[in-house]
Amino acid sequence: RMDMGNILEETIIRLIEERLDIKIKYPIDEVMSKEIGMSADRKPWDIYASLDGMFYASKPTLIVPEDRRIYTEGNEPIELLGPVPVEIKNMQFKPYDDIECMTIDYGRGYLQLQAQMMIADAQFGIIGCLFNGNDLRVFVVKADKKNSGHYYRKVINFVSACRRRYRLHPT
Repeated sequence: RMDMGNILEETIIRLIEERLDIKIKYPIDEVMSKEIGMSADRKPWDIYASLDGMFYASKPTLIVPEDRRIYTEGNEPIELLGPVPVEIKNMQFKPYDDIECMTIDYGRGYLQLQAQMMIADAQFGIIGCLFNGNDLRVFVVKADKKNSGHYYRKVINFVSACRRRYRLHPT
């Protein structure tokens, strides 16, 4: 069952492109990272974005919410510009029926996308969720700048704990 997400990833990307009338770069062949700190011996600690896809909006691209299909914060039209990371989820679950299911309740993929937006210096991100194999819902979210410091601290704490537990050393 876990492999189904990977198997369906390109199909879901193409469905999002059609729904939003955009062109998403897939597969991703570049690596994005951001330095988040430094070890005691002055070696940088980086976090990397594992991107499913990326939409590069070179001009403002209007996204209009559509009931049970496209969700935006405040249910308002939104203009995308710049790099827009795209996260894909394939779920066997009751479909999220509003943006708050994703943003307030931290729906599946939301925190991952926030980290990807932070690394890509993106203002917006897209999560495409295929629910139960037949219900695609697209969530267009803004970067959560007020909590970005919190995300950084969580990542640093996680990396530090992993290095201590597994005796990993920065390379």
